[in-house]
Amino acid sequence: MEVTKRKYTKKNNEGKITVNYYLNTRLKPVINPKFAPDLKDRFPIYIRVMVARQTIEIKSKIDFPLGLDEFDYFLQEEKEIFDKERKRIEGIIRASKPFENQYFKLKEVSLIYNNVSIPLNEAIENSLVKKVYLVVDEIAKQEEIEFQEARKKGLSLNDDEGKELPFYDAVKNNIRKYPRIYGELIKTLNWKNTADGLLHFLLIYSLTTNEMIYEKFVSLQNEYLGLWNFKIMYDKVLSKCDFLEPTATDWFEDNSIQKIIREVEEYSGEKIIQSIDKLLGENPFNRL
Repeated sequence: MEVTKRKYTKKNNEGKITVNYYLNTRLKPVINPKFAPDLKDRFPIYIRVMVARQTIEIKSKIDFPLGLDEFDYFLQEEKEIFDKERKRIEGIIRASKPFENQYFKLKEVSLIYNNVSIPLNEAIENSLVKKVYLVVDEIAKQEEIEFQEARKKGLSLNDDEGKELPFYDAVKNNIRKYPRIYGELIKTLNWKNTADGLLHFLLIYSLTTNEMIYEKFVSLQNEYLGLWNFKIMYDKVLSKCDFLEPTATDWFEDNSIQKIIREVEEYSGEKIIQSIDKLLGENPFNRL
């Protein structure tokens, strides 16, 4: 019996990406502080995404709970904000080539979206944390190599009390301090004043005999001047934003955040902008 081959016919909806907004009434109602003292029940905004016969529901980054009778009006009144988020999601989906890639998973799009849409201040702090870690890790690895070599050779030196110690024990004691040094360096990201910074530097300096950490950290701080204690300035930026909190992706889409920074930081604004450009520009996902 001859098998008849079925001719493939492209469906009208193939290649279509659907992104719809709705209020998630399945969740417990919340109070929107911007409507205080109104105690009306409101619900968070969610997104239903449908593509390539797959569907996911994710929480919108538009953090503005609404009542059922307010949603349609808000959707039209703030259309530009919704369109901005919708286009970003569609862009991530298209970059994944869902209609060509047989292994396409819509859940992965959700993960990517959550990663690229973290608040700008978190993206900056996370990037700085990685930079600080590399400073400590580089030196710790070098001392680990010295430790292993010294152990083989059986070298020794004198400690502060004049007792002779094997060199590798001295180096190992230093290495053990690095996790704490790293922790203290991370705290400097949120200095409240210069005095806090000096105290941290003194503590860090006292924890290690390796001056390279101190020198490399100062160099790192100078390289990204203005980003230490960025949170204080970020609060000023946030007060001038609407419903969508600025993200690392927003930074490269237009100059709206840069414009705000120039307004709130008249003298150091340009230097801060240059530092953010350099820091976030190293991650290609920030440009999605």
